[in-house]
Amino acid sequence: MTTVLCIDDNAVVLQLQKALLEAWSYMVLTAPDGATGIAISRERSLDAVVLDLNMAGIDSTEVVCVFRKEQPNLPVVKVACERA
Repeated sequence: MTTVLCIDDNAVVLQLQKALLEAWSYMVLTAPDGATGIAISRERSLDAVVLDLNMAGIDSTEVVCVFRKEQPNLPVVKVACERA
């Protein structure tokens, strides 16, 4: 089963991403921030990452830099959601 890690500091967006991807038969892991996402990526085998562009704390650029260094072939999709 394909495993996708979703990283987003918005809990509602994270739940939506998880529900949509699971409906398409993906195994979905979630992280509420970049540091947690990096930690999960070091513990679990991942096939792809969906990453929020606008996060507090470690921003998406820093997270991508870690992924590129540690897992250069890991696909990362960066998304931006408007906040109301």
